[in-house]
Amino acid sequence: MARRFSRDNRGRFASAGSGATARGGRLKTAAGNKRAMQTAKASGGSRAGTMKGKIKRDPGAAGKIGQRKAAAAPKPAATAKNRADEMRKRAAQLDQRGNALMGGGRRDTAVVNLSLNSRARRNETNAGFKGLEMTRNAERLRSKAGMIEYRSSESRAKKLRSVHETPIAKAFAKKSGKSVTEVRAAIRSMTPEKQIKMFKQHVKETRSAAKPKPKRKP
Repeated sequence: MARRFSRDNRGRFASAGSGATARGGRLKTAAGNKRAMQTAKASGGSRAGTMKGKIKRDPGAAGKIGQRKAAAAPKPAATAKNRADEMRKRAAQLDQRGNALMGGGRRDTAVVNLSLNSRARRNETNAGFKGLEMTRNAERLRSKAGMIEYRSSESRAKKLRSVHETPIAKAFAKKSGKSVTEVRAAIRSMTPEKQIKMFKQHVKETRSAAKPKPKRKP
């Protein structure tokens, strides 16, 4: 049977049954005080990392959660005219390259005289097809540029109509004896460019009439 050892309050070996371990004496020091670990357990000592004292709370902290730094203001988009001009510029470049690949309308018969199986003729043919595709792309770009300008003018004319159409229609209807509805229909049948020109002229005349006339000297 294994012998059991006991220790006194100082941690020294003592006879069996009389040591401090047997009666829980090691929970206290030799002077009779509770050891530090036992004192912490008894008083519910704070855990590591626990903050002491009052915690100040920021009422606006919750609102700041998830907020990001404001992004820089986006640069203004290019105007419709600028985009259309850029497309036409690219179309002109494609036309130039395409015509060069297709031979630029040359009249010599050098390609015709080449053998059908020759590499030179195949290269000429492939270049011709590539040039033709470039000219087609150029035409599509010009068409797209025209559509961009048309839609931009249409949008601008619509905005001007919402402000100036009614007074113009009423004034013209009074002079011509036509109904306001007929005049409105006539205005809207005009191209956007003509509508814009008419509205600009109306604004110019209205502002000129509103300016005070200079007084004549006696």
